Amino acid sequence: MSLLTALLLQLLSVSLPQADAPSELHWRACLLGQTKVQQQCQGALQQFDWHQAKAEIYRLKDQGAWRLPTADELSSLIDNAPEVLAKVSDQWLLSASVLRHGNELLVAAVHYPSGKVEYIPVREPALVLLVEI
Repeated sequence: MSLLTALLLQLLSVSLPQADAPSELHWRACLLGQTKVQQQCQGALQQFDWHQAKAEIYRLKDQGAWRLPTADELSSLIDNAPEVLAKVSDQWLLSASVLRHGNELLVAAVHYPSGKVEYIPVREPALVLLVEI
């Protein structure tokens, strides 16, 4: 075994510090468009397209720092859903994950409760659950 190989093996065997576990996400108490009254979300389920959701987040800036979650963050809700999703079935949740496909801008949406992820046009509406920054 060459000296270089031995050094590389020794370096690889050294334990590298692990990154901190992701901090727990703090989800908004109600879906976008609903308000919390006496510990319950009031109002009909409303759908927003990506642009409308971004405008609503800006409008809510006085109520805290909110953002659209990533598709992975939304997918994490499938097995551990917050109370706000208790009455949601067979709906798509909008994410912050955007990609360009040719001339079209698409955003990832996560189906609740299946967890299926699909990219939809940014103008297509879906439910919005915000996460605190």
